[in-house]
Amino acid sequence: MTDDEPEDHDNRPITVLARLVQAGLSEERARTWITNGGARVDGEPVTDPDAPAAPPSRVVLYPS
Repeated sequence: MTDDEPEDHDNRPITVLARLVQAGLSEERARTWITNGGARVDGEPVTDPDAPAAPPSRVVLYPS
């Protein structure tokens, strides 16, 4: 695991929410982006904060 990858403490899948928090967003702000349709994983819109997004998938925020 590199320093850029979120840690998986409980052996659960790494989520889009965890990736955004790892990138420096607050959990509240990350949840807002995700639930408002502003998050994409590998180009696909994601509205579920618990959607899997393990590296090397690409998580990007777009204005919704």
